[in-house]
Amino acid sequence: MTVQDPISTETLGDSFVSLPVEPEQERQEEVSGDSSDESRRSILNSIQNDSAGALGNQISLLYVNTPVPELIKRKIDIDFETFPKISIGRSPENVVVIPDAGVSRTHAELRKEGNRLILRDLQSSNGTYIYDGKEFRRVEVEGDVSVNSLVKLGTGTILRLVSA
Repeated sequence: MTVQDPISTETLGDSFVSLPVEPEQERQEEVSGDSSDESRRSILNSIQNDSAGALGNQISLLYVNTPVPELIKRKIDIDFETFPKISIGRSPENVVVIPDAGVSRTHAELRKEGNRLILRDLQSSNGTYIYDGKEFRRVEVEGDVSVNSLVKLGTGTILRLVSA
């Protein structure tokens, strides 16, 4: 198995460039049965789908940290078909209710636009943050998140986005 650098299109011992394929050319390649090109295309598509967040309509929020110890490792299933915009906050009127005094009544909103997941801060008192690999960065208005993103709401609740 060859590991591909997600930034470049070069792999160890192999080079591969992805070019747009015209429908007729694609059909001709399928008929010719060139399995090496076909497998490369399949691998590339799966990498692109994973990185673009091909989530379907269901993801889950997993409690990583919260002032309520019983909730740690609990999942909250999210369905974008039922709720195109997921309101998150302390108030029971939200789709996702977070029992944390450091979370505003209407704290944030999560929505899906195509293959993008967007987290929007709703002018919360203690802020909404996305982990960038080194530290939690405050979301000023909105920011992109994906599967495995860590989101901090207020001062004590941390959630991870996971595939349902």
